[in-house]
Amino acid sequence: MALVEREKNEANMTVVDKERGIKATARFDGCIHLDTSNIVDWDDEDEESVFNDPNNTGYLHICNIDNMIRFLTELKKHAESHFGPNWPD
Repeated sequence: MALVEREKNEANMTVVDKERGIKATARFDGCIHLDTSNIVDWDDEDEESVFNDPNNTGYLHICNIDNMIRFLTELKKHAESHFGPNWPD
């Protein structure tokens, strides 16, 4: 994963993964904001994300990352059991 740190202050830290089109902000209170708005580039000059399709937006607010990781891992196992071991290919 190629995370690029974009913003950092006492309350937040933001990273961008251009390859996956994800921007994540970790907050001081342990919560995380995930923005899956299909980010294709980052304008370094303006510190603004540039979206491939502004209508393709997704947002998730997580306050227990470990619980979410466990849930997603279990979900993947169930989906592979249902759809086959090559899911989601």
